[in-house]
Amino acid sequence: YCSAQENAKRENGDIVAMQQVQSALNTGNAPAYASVFDENATWDGPLGQNAIGPENIKRAAYLMFRTFGPLQFAGWKPKKLSAVIWVVDMYQKVTNAHSNSWKDIPTAPGSIAAPYGSDFRTTLVLKKQDKGWRVIVARVADLRLSKAKDIRASVSQ
Repeated sequence: YCSAQENAKRENGDIVAMQQVQSALNTGNAPAYASVFDENATWDGPLGQNAIGPENIKRAAYLMFRTFGPLQFAGWKPKKLSAVIWVVDMYQKVTNAHSNSWKDIPTAPGSIAAPYGSDFRTTLVLKKQDKGWRVIVARVADLRLSKAKDIRASVSQ
């Protein structure tokens, strides 16, 4: 556990949605991944895809997992915005050997680098609703600089 994760648990109980997303990313389980999203949630993927709603997000997640493989957990940084809204940056490593990159990611002056070895960052906006915590917005970013052109070319074939 990282300290931010522990703080999130202490301040707001166990945010099950974060754990469900993490588990689904670790296993490449598109239906489980999509099940955490609100019916009007928006999702932007690492290849520029956009999806609205769990069914479309599930289809987009299948493509993401088929392209990159399961995304292994590397850390998360939750930030509480209000009693009912959290923003969480989740960091993952790509497991598909064909999409690895050996280049380091440059960091802007004054900023904090992603956890070492992170390939992807998934930014989630979680909202507490009557049915529990749901993802209302997600953005998946490929943090690697090299191979991006190769990955896009392989997907378009």
